[in-house]
Amino acid sequence: MNTKLAKALIGATNPQLNLDELDFYAGDIVQTNNHATQYGFFDLPMLDYHGVEYEDNKIIVSVRPKCGKVELNDLYNLKQAWGADSIEVMTTENPAICIIFNTK
Repeated sequence: MNTKLAKALIGATNPQLNLDELDFYAGDIVQTNNHATQYGFFDLPMLDYHGVEYEDNKIIVSVRPKCGKVELNDLYNLKQAWGADSIEVMTTENPAICIIFNTK
């Protein structure tokens, strides 16, 4: 599943698509993650979709855990399951988990 997630997001950065379409793809992927988690395919936290950005050849999907907290292993497993290049935890006034995909 991880390659499908990464390919869907990278495909959504096609120059013909706009940010709203990228937002749709990213939100759909979070929903897919939640369904897979709910039915036992993944052992990951349930997530709330926060937003998506595309800048400097990177797609940054922001999520928040529904449970309120995640463990370090959850972050590593999330990165692996999604096929992401890296994960950052933002601890600003709007905390979020940022799942980062490099497009080049």
